[in-house]
Amino acid sequence: MQFSTIYDASAYHSVTAYSDMTVMSGETFELSAESNVQDAVYEWYDMQDVLVGTGANVTLTTTSTRQYYVRSYSLMDNTLGYDTVTITVKRGMITKLTPNPARNQVLVKYVLADGVTSPNVSLRNSAGIVVYSEPIGFHPALCHINLRGLEAGNYTVSIEEGGMVLDTKALVVR
Repeated sequence: MQFSTIYDASAYHSVTAYSDMTVMSGETFELSAESNVQDAVYEWYDMQDVLVGTGANVTLTTTSTRQYYVRSYSLMDNTLGYDTVTITVKRGMITKLTPNPARNQVLVKYVLADGVTSPNVSLRNSAGIVVYSEPIGFHPALCHINLRGLEAGNYTVSIEEGGMVLDTKALVVR
């Protein structure tokens, strides 16, 4: 006697949450999900199992890094699917570093979250030594760093507050 295994692909329910992202503290963002079943119902939860929204797309705001999960179920056959997404929250973000590579000067554009009080920009060489640092303002949210006299090589530009790095970008000096 011979046995055959029958696999019913329609009984498998998968859901994909889109996608891990980085946002500014207090910024609105959208969680999105997609399922392989047509009649899927979506429920979004934080990692403490608190329902934060329903539907394939949910708009939220947060002030701290969090993970969320989507639970999707089929109304037709009660199959379930799960996926998670991580929202990383920053209090400051470098939005542009130009030109890169640079020779004489680099322009740093940035955004700062509410509550940031005394930010500064720092330039570190490949050994991690600070070769330039100065306080920065909120408006305009940009600064110029003079690179004259620096050796060619790899550097990092950081926005900091109270010794905490808010964001870092790589810079090549020629």
